[in-house]
Amino acid sequence: MLAEMHANSGAPQSDSPIGEPLFSAQDNERERARVIIAHMQAGDLLKQALTLSDKERAELASSLIDRLDPTIDLDAEVAWQGEIARRLEEAEHGRVKTIPWEEVRRKGRALLDGE
Repeated sequence: MLAEMHANSGAPQSDSPIGEPLFSAQDNERERARVIIAHMQAGDLLKQALTLSDKERAELASSLIDRLDPTIDLDAEVAWQGEIARRLEEAEHGRVKTIPWEEVRRKGRALLDGE
């Protein structure tokens, strides 16, 4: 199968005027095998992640997102903490109307579906 993937890849086989391969077929097969294995592992990880509770999945997602951009903007963090505190205080004192998650999700899906 890997040999078929390699043969059908359409990848350039040469960068020299005498036609020597840029990478050997063995190198390409190893890389394709690595990609296939990584994809399979990602699928297995997703299956496992979907068995977690909502809270655990949210924490995992947050952790993964944090690792995409490790830089921390302290001004933004301070601003978000202030915003969170303000919103929580408004909700606790009844100054805002809360909306159940099911309704928010329904409205969001309707917007995405163009309804």
